[in-house]
Amino acid sequence: MKKIAILVLCFCKLNLLFAQGDLKAKKPTVMIIPSNNWMTKNGFVKQIENQGASISIYDYDKAFAENFELISVIAKVNGLFQDRNFPLKTLEEELKKINNNSAIDDAITSKKGSTITETKFDKLMKTAKADIIIYLSWNNYKSGISNSMRVILDGVDASTRKAIASQQSISQPSASATVDILLEEAVLNIIDNFNAKLQNHFDDMFANGREITIKLRKFDAWDGDFEKEYSGKELSEIIEDWFTKNAVKGRYTSTSTADVMSIEQLRIPIFDEAGKPLDARGFAQKLVKFLRESPYNITCKLLNPSLGEAIVVLGEK
Repeated sequence: MKKIAILVLCFCKLNLLFAQGDLKAKKPTVMIIPSNNWMTKNGFVKQIENQGASISIYDYDKAFAENFELISVIAKVNGLFQDRNFPLKTLEEELKKINNNSAIDDAITSKKGSTITETKFDKLMKTAKADIIIYLSWNNYKSGISNSMRVILDGVDASTRKAIASQQSISQPSASATVDILLEEAVLNIIDNFNAKLQNHFDDMFANGREITIKLRKFDAWDGDFEKEYSGKELSEIIEDWFTKNAVKGRYTSTSTADVMSIEQLRIPIFDEAGKPLDARGFAQKLVKFLRESPYNITCKLLNPSLGEAIVVLGEK
């Protein structure tokens, strides 16, 4: 019996080691998007007014419909990342998902009328749920009968929108090479070093969690606030204790008043208990469930303006 128990224990340890090895070997999911500079230069942008401020809206659907070079370039760079075993979300397919989903509205509205504007880009990010967005810029230079291609790759964390890697390269001049060949040469000059930076960032996320922000607000009609006490402890302290317990390594920063709490630099697991990717909405849902239970019994509205941000509004009935 002892020998059997030892064998079972060894088998379990081996499985754990293999599982940990698989996690370390896992690569980030990436999605390649034409850069804002390229979209603006080629006329696929419009300005709209949003609460008194002018913002740029990039029309990716129109770009794919009208610019064949975009389709060719994105396909070529997608292929280079696939060749290096990076899980890939393709921009064109993710756009189709959004356009075919009539259930997604332009705004998320609470029963009491609270509204958060959701841009199509935010919908795209939440639908694709890529770990890293790669903005791609390219420009063809002509010198006499020769052409060369300059390429810039900018890697951005999809949740925080923070820059994590940037590389640029230019191909050798050629009188006969096609755009695809020039592009491939320029990208191959930098892709391995660029990918190493992406992997380092992803490894850090595995070790220390994905960074998100959760904001907490209260409805005016609610008779409570974040200073209300439960068993001698203010609600803000109770919520901070919950984040300390559930954040990866208890990592976050918090600011609060009687009406507002802001939880920033919050690190959450990359995957939930079922092994599915975890984002700001999924993590905030756990907090909502906690607040709805006894002894707090606080009704909450969960808003999700972007992949890396969730807003929990307390007191809506």
